[in-house]
Amino acid sequence: MMGVNSAGFGLCLNALLCEISTVGMPLLAVTREILQQKTIEDAVEVIKRAKTGNSLNFALADSKGNLCDVESTPKGVDYLFTDEDYYVHTNHFLLFNSLKKSRLLLSLTENHYL
Repeated sequence: MMGVNSAGFGLCLNALLCEISTVGMPLLAVTREILQQKTIEDAVEVIKRAKTGNSLNFALADSKGNLCDVESTPKGVDYLFTDEDYYVHTNHFLLFNSLKKSRLLLSLTENHYL
């Protein structure tokens, strides 16, 4: 899922595979609120407050060229601002150290790079 608002703020998100799942804020409601923001910092605060039920990755960018990656789980949020011109993220955790080597993720394939 992705979107851009009139302020030039955009997001791209995808689900992250994780054993942790619970009842939480619906993804579409969170996405709508994020897209009402004008800055990455405000969007990160929305994600922190949202208490989503699933694990998600949010790639955020604004019209000034700022980039931020946010990994969200029902147990918390971790994020990384970058000064690089690009940022790449796939469907596994990069920021949450305790979840990088998820037993569920590792069990899905013998050929992995974690």
